[in-house]
Amino acid sequence: MNRFFFMTIIYFTNLSGFSQLVYQHDVFNGGVCVAGFSTGLGVGEGVVELFVEPSSTIKRTLLVVYTCGPNTEGEVRINGQSFVINHTNIIISNELLNPFYTPINLHVLDITDWFTSNYTLSPIFETIVHPEMPFRGVFAPMIYLEYENANLPLVTSTIIINDQPIFGSNNYTVTNLNPISTVNPVGFSLYTDRHSYNEFERSHVYFNNNYLGLVYGSDAVNQFWSGGVKGHFFYQNYMLYGLDDDVATNMMNESDALADVSFFINDQSTSVSFNLEQVNYPNILPSALNTYLAYFLTYTSPCQPFNAALLTSDTTTCAFVPVQ
Repeated sequence: MNRFFFMTIIYFTNLSGFSQLVYQHDVFNGGVCVAGFSTGLGVGEGVVELFVEPSSTIKRTLLVVYTCGPNTEGEVRINGQSFVINHTNIIISNELLNPFYTPINLHVLDITDWFTSNYTLSPIFETIVHPEMPFRGVFAPMIYLEYENANLPLVTSTIIINDQPIFGSNNYTVTNLNPISTVNPVGFSLYTDRHSYNEFERSHVYFNNNYLGLVYGSDAVNQFWSGGVKGHFFYQNYMLYGLDDDVATNMMNESDALADVSFFINDQSTSVSFNLEQVNYPNILPSALNTYLAYFLTYTSPCQPFNAALLTSDTTTCAFVPVQ
């Protein structure tokens, strides 16, 4: 049964309510685009570059942001439209070494209907003043965008979130993925914040025990602020393309937080591992706020998907791949 479909893998542990490593695992005919904006821990606005193949249909649009501290509420604006950020859309909370900013809360809002009706490839993101800034507030909005197109081949997209305390060294192993084809690029992208040019606020990145590079500084879209490092990209038709100042090579460097990691994966593998480590770990400064938030793994798979009818109506998988 070859058809468009959506697959979600979520598994729970007990950490500030719940935790999940693989937040979403999708396979569909079309493409994926991820891009965002940050002022670090301040207020401001910036224009974000997105891409959608003409004649495509918007499948899903998620707004991903983070807040600092308990019970923080605020808003993010996109083209003047306000989106409320509060405890109802937190998907995970993680401790941070600095007591003034902990916990770090990751929020996800499904804004598909609004984005479809207010479609733009150059949205203006705005972070709004909060009375307790910089210790409390809403920061670093990102757009995760899926678009369907029957003329494009299948693409597999995975959202991986940080489910660990942010103390300077974070290691992840992701299993039960749809088989990864290394004939085509495999996009690996970071969603982090507060990587300034300061030596203590830089991070080494490794993927399957291979060194990708040292990330720090601010993305080009954040040129007026120390806004941290994010990998902006779109993936379609077996190709990975960088947006903003990100390039689709097999390395990361400074504010380039996108890499083609197909060179570091065994073909048809169903698992990957990676880690981020601050330069001076474990002797890091409490003020070094490298906030590791989420990661995006996008690739093509040789498997043919099918609906898993005995599960929920929106659960699908590839043959012989376990479902959490």
